[in-house]
Amino acid sequence: MSKRLILLGFILLFISSCSPPEIDTYEEKAPQVVFKIENEAGLPDSDVKTVETRLQNAYKKITSSIKIDYKYPSEIHVILKEGNLVSSGFKNTIKLYGNTDTYPIVHELSHILLGYGENFDSSSGFLTQEGIAEYFEQKYGTNNAIPHHSHMRFLKQYNKIYSLPLLASTENSTELFRPNMSSEDGYKIQHIAYVQAGSFISYLIETYGMEKFESIYNEQNLTDTIETIYGKSLLKLEDEWLMFLENQMTLPEQAQHYLQQMYGSFLDKDDLIVFQNN
Repeated sequence: MSKRLILLGFILLFISSCSPPEIDTYEEKAPQVVFKIENEAGLPDSDVKTVETRLQNAYKKITSSIKIDYKYPSEIHVILKEGNLVSSGFKNTIKLYGNTDTYPIVHELSHILLGYGENFDSSSGFLTQEGIAEYFEQKYGTNNAIPHHSHMRFLKQYNKIYSLPLLASTENSTELFRPNMSSEDGYKIQHIAYVQAGSFISYLIETYGMEKFESIYNEQNLTDTIETIYGKSLLKLEDEWLMFLENQMTLPEQAQHYLQQMYGSFLDKDDLIVFQNN
């Protein structure tokens, strides 16, 4: 479930409009699911049609890319909301804030189609669940302005990379993926968790294939399960991934400047023990 603000280019602000007296409702059918769209934001029909098309395309891409033993709902409610709050996907409902360019449609639909935890809870942590949602969003979505691998290479310069055993921990990952968002650094802590999950899970899929990843998705005792499936410890895979980042494209100066502005003084803090020294 997405708990972060959405990047597109370098932050586009949505201009809120007044809610219409009546909410327009649309339906778009995919092969095995019906999307019911509630246009609470009062968007023009052309924008709603864009959302319909992206939902259908995302459904096809996700379900044809990964095989997970999870029975997703046959009817999914998609609510287009006013304002710039955080979008979410939960069980059978997606709430989208922003506009048609910034909607994280693929990310949120991934959660609904693949499920997470025992019942959309934290029982299996968040690394594989948010990681695959970020992987699909960057591969098929519109919120992919800054590649995760290059983003992580940038953060690596500042030693702002979480220990993967910590990020994979069911007990401890909540403070990273679901931190207190009222705190000064809550968004930045969480944003790094999402980007790192996206980069690491993308690395696993790109290097070892989707079939192996399917065997670790949404599993409890993730560290042990990874070692069983991959034949390597999580720490060994972490070392491989960190070396892989060294060969990724350096972000252009404009993108680096944007990230420096976004993270601000957080990049220079050295009192956060959740980060490892690389």
